[in-house]
Amino acid sequence: MQRKEILLIEDDHALGASISEYLKLAHTVSWATSADDAFKALAHHKFDIAIVDLALGPDSAVTLLKALKRFGKPIPPLIICSAQPIGMIREAVEQTGAMIALQKPCSCKVINEAIDLLTRQPNKIGAPVVETKRLS
Repeated sequence: MQRKEILLIEDDHALGASISEYLKLAHTVSWATSADDAFKALAHHKFDIAIVDLALGPDSAVTLLKALKRFGKPIPPLIICSAQPIGMIREAVEQTGAMIALQKPCSCKVINEAIDLLTRQPNKIGAPVVETKRLS
């Protein structure tokens, strides 16, 4: 698998640190802990993939992505990784055009498999929610 520029958008510090460190073994990873930080990163840098938690403190990833579109900023292919109920994740997939959605808890291995799948099938938009038990 080719090294990718990944933006991890995760406000849980322990989880973000764990995912970031794991992904850095094979990729270049930037980690944003808030919607504001993510907006700045996406506005000033081109990423190959963004891994997005739906709930970002007081903000939501959907609001962040709508703001980026409104300002004409490019949005990389998305992997949603969220502990929200499946219905909310499906709704977010429809609203954001996310290509893959994972329901937490999921392992770093599963996230890496999602990156690999997205790399192999870059044009598959709006994929169904992936139940993590099927990937692990």
